[in-house]
Amino acid sequence: MRKMILSLILLVVWTFASIYTWNVYVMPPKAVAYTVSVEKEFDVEKAIASRAPSVDPIIRSAIASSINKYAKDRRLDPALVTAVIERESEFNPMARNRNRDGSQDYGLMMINDKWQRERIARKKLPTNSLYHIDTSISLGTEVLRENLDRQGSLRKALQAYVGDHPSYASEVLSLYGEMQWEAR
Repeated sequence: MRKMILSLILLVVWTFASIYTWNVYVMPPKAVAYTVSVEKEFDVEKAIASRAPSVDPIIRSAIASSINKYAKDRRLDPALVTAVIERESEFNPMARNRNRDGSQDYGLMMINDKWQRERIARKKLPTNSLYHIDTSISLGTEVLRENLDRQGSLRKALQAYVGDHPSYASEVLSLYGEMQWEAR
């Protein structure tokens, strides 16, 4: 029932966001395919508090700090990173998912142990470190930045981030649009 209501809400929000800001979120000019400006700085901690009030304030602060740090380092909009995390783990650092291919996703940004095996090995990270807030956001934003550079558009980069989930990019873009709207 909760998923059905959430899906309906997302559909309504996505429809509104599509109509209201089609050019900004979905079809930006190629020169700024993933750069969106907002009038005031996005408050990550406030966004998490409003979207996931059950997240402990200390955890929320740590997540917000890491998002701000790595979004800035990787030239990503903090609202985008926050939207990806909300979609991936609902701000749960201990999130874990077993996939059909036997691989597993870990942490806030659901780092996949199969597809990111080389990256994890190169950094000499044990699997349990993928639950660490800073590690998950560092790796996730690194992958997202690489996808943006390689794919050239936000929608394609998001689809590359997750793989074969057909509505993933639309879901993240909807959350991203909501967050930017709320930040105004």
